[in-house]
Amino acid sequence: MTLSGSLMVFLSLLPAGHELPLVTVPEPRASLRPETVEQRKARHAKVERVRAGTVLLLHRGAHEYAPENTLSAIRAGFDLGADGVELDFRRTKDGVLVLFHDDRIERMLDGVGLIEESYYEELLLHSFTSLPMLVAKTERIPVLRDVLQMVRDHAGLLHLDIKVPGIDRELLDELRKADMLDHVVTYNHYNSAAFREAGTATLPFKGSLMEAGQDTSPTEAKRLLARPGKLVICDDPRAVLTELGRPCVAVSSRPPAILGVRLPGPLEQLEEVMRGRSHRVSVRIAAVRLAIFAPRCFTILAREVHRRADAEVRRAVAWNLGMIAKHRPSLVSNEVRGVLLQLLRDRDTAVRAEAAVACGRAGVKPAAAAIAAMLSDRSEHLDQWPDDEKRLRERRALIEVRGRYAFALGLLGVKSPAVVKVLRKTVKHRAVDRDWDFVGLDGAMAVWALGRLRAAEATGSLRTALFRDDPVLTKVDRVKAGAGNRVFRPGWWDFRIRRFVPGALADIGSAEAVSALRSVLDWRGAKAEGDLFSSYTRADAAEALARMRIEGREAILAELLTHEVPEARGAAIRFCLSQSEPRYAALLKSRARWALPWWNAQHRGGTSTRPTRRPAQPSRNERSEAGPSRPR
Repeated sequence: MTLSGSLMVFLSLLPAGHELPLVTVPEPRASLRPETVEQRKARHAKVERVRAGTVLLLHRGAHEYAPENTLSAIRAGFDLGADGVELDFRRTKDGVLVLFHDDRIERMLDGVGLIEESYYEELLLHSFTSLPMLVAKTERIPVLRDVLQMVRDHAGLLHLDIKVPGIDRELLDELRKADMLDHVVTYNHYNSAAFREAGTATLPFKGSLMEAGQDTSPTEAKRLLARPGKLVICDDPRAVLTELGRPCVAVSSRPPAILGVRLPGPLEQLEEVMRGRSHRVSVRIAAVRLAIFAPRCFTILAREVHRRADAEVRRAVAWNLGMIAKHRPSLVSNEVRGVLLQLLRDRDTAVRAEAAVACGRAGVKPAAAAIAAMLSDRSEHLDQWPDDEKRLRERRALIEVRGRYAFALGLLGVKSPAVVKVLRKTVKHRAVDRDWDFVGLDGAMAVWALGRLRAAEATGSLRTALFRDDPVLTKVDRVKAGAGNRVFRPGWWDFRIRRFVPGALADIGSAEAVSALRSVLDWRGAKAEGDLFSSYTRADAAEALARMRIEGREAILAELLTHEVPEARGAAIRFCLSQSEPRYAALLKSRARWALPWWNAQHRGGTSTRPTRRPAQPSRNERSEAGPSRPR
């Protein structure tokens, strides 16, 4: 059943008088579709056959075609010809197993927060900030059983990255119920005791091309395939597929399938929770379900309950009014705006922060000055390392709040000198912390806001943030190194800001912004001093240069296609492959000819084309060797 088909069934099941929901809610406990005996035998036979050869795994799915770790990314990977996927598993606050890589949502979704502090239905109201190529706007974080169904349908293999402790047993049980244990070819060695105890059979790695930025190099792909081992993992599969002799094919734009949808419960009971007359479920769950399934009624109820003494109720009102404004702006009346402005003056800091974001989503532009003033307050010294353990919890709450204020200013789009000034100040004095979930969170959101405002006057501040190498972050490095990770330069731990700066510079689009991005690719300090930039930062800088809508973009792409930095070449190849205009095919033909059949397959009717390269011969030596370093 496709997503659109599921929605039609869902709407037909709604009782008369119910409102159109804001989003479709997949049912996490839906049963997998039954298999016949013949289907089951054929699936296991295919799994056994694929495990016997070289196995190509895609890191988080084919995220050149869809957001990583989504059903569309998984489906696109199998469409291209990959054998399996590496997937990241987490648990939401209400215990739902979902796919998501990061601890925090800011890089991928339009919001601020931690996955483990978010309820499942709250996450569904967020949208992915980037929807490449063939993805519908309705794409959402998937639940485990929908993922297992898709992988089982393709007889695909699984690399399990279990991000948090305590979910390995449930994940193992779900795989057993789905009769899919033989689909697992490897798993991370932390948080996976249940799989080790079960004796789950794994395969040895040949290695990875991801961190070196060599995914789009057929030469490196050929070298890797000649190594001993079985598993190959990469972000972009097309060079490896070319060397394996597999056909160039198009990715389908069909919507992903889900197993079932969740129906609304008795809405009257949820209203009683919001009024404080029932404690059947938590306030946040009651609020988000009412907002999804009865958004008009929620806006009416909000006028009544937003003055309640319970701060959790006021916070839930603000958060959900913001999401209603995002999904159903026609419901944002003057009364709703008035409620939000009242909540923006609330005595509780967390309520004010959620109201600020809601004002941003609802376009309440008069709120900009007040939000900028709140962001400016207590902005100094958060870039200093605290020694008092008792202050940490209060300080981290403040960092979260400041991140929401900066995000709200970006949503509002009011580019006043006062707003730009406080955002630049927030980037300069970004927070540091022992917990890397909070390092630079407020600064990263300020960077995003400056890009959204196209604040060209902030380009110098953004460039400084890119090259900042703060010695105080050696303490973060020591904590992480003690946990078994590699030791990096101090500045590497500013990765949160660095993941946002390239995109912000691309949005600004000035000559100075181009120069700043080029300076990342041209930086020469790595050999003598240790690498200041991660491979991801270099790739982000190159991707930002490739997508900038400026005069001379084709010349920049031509430069990137022959750049000495592998991440630059890869970003340019991927961008050209994503564009349907013939001029991008011409660029590939002149500088990356191996990729041209993939462009033709996707943009000229989807016909298969056999690569001209000979398939790589299987290695004689199948001895086990160390797998790739832990994906980030």
